[in-house]
Amino acid sequence: KNYIYVSPNEIKPIINKKITLTRQQHIVGSGVLEIDNNKNIGFISKVKIFKKYRGYGYCSKLIHKIITTSIKMKLIKLYLHVRCDNSIAIKCYKDNSFKITKKNYENHQLFGYTMTLKLTYVWIWNIVIFNKTLKSF
Repeated sequence: KNYIYVSPNEIKPIINKKITLTRQQHIVGSGVLEIDNNKNIGFISKVKIFKKYRGYGYCSKLIHKIITTSIKMKLIKLYLHVRCDNSIAIKCYKDNSFKITKKNYENHQLFGYTMTLKLTYVWIWNIVIFNKTLKSF
């Protein structure tokens, strides 16, 4: 490989869980949560919102659903990789408290970022409030 692409903490997924977001019985988007129960960490991958549903806040709703699932599974930290030119996804992840923790390079040029979210009691409270709001949506 000509680029550095490090899977955070060498996660060896024990469980791959596909998480889908639906609206009126239509799939809006999905993502995969790869879980390493030995370290209580997860890696989010393959996040996508279908084109006709973009721009309506569904990315945040999907990320919240993934975070809620992670909290229920007692995970303490989430990671993801995102390309540096995907500004919409980066904004969505930052809006959901992910922080850029590593820059990834390909041929000495910035290729993307590793972003991290530590799951805390503050997050658990926010998820409770968010779920109450989502039910009225």
